[in-house]
Amino acid sequence: MKDLSVLNKHKKIVDGVQMDMFENRHNKNNTTGYKGVYKHHSGYIAGICVKGVQHRGVTRNTIEEAYADRLALERKYLPKS
Repeated sequence: MKDLSVLNKHKKIVDGVQMDMFENRHNKNNTTGYKGVYKHHSGYIAGICVKGVQHRGVTRNTIEEAYADRLALERKYLPKS
């Protein structure tokens, strides 16, 4: 088996969380324009998955409010680098 330490050296891992996954831009099929903000019925909801645990905010009326929730979830659940 190959030594994966070369690949892991390029990843920014803090407390078991790969931080560069949260720093990249959103996917090309993202319709809201914000990473981690999704359409939910008649509103928008923020979500983040850290160490296999899904965390979600409440449903908001605007995308901007949901994105503010996403930033709050990042501050709460992501380890400090």
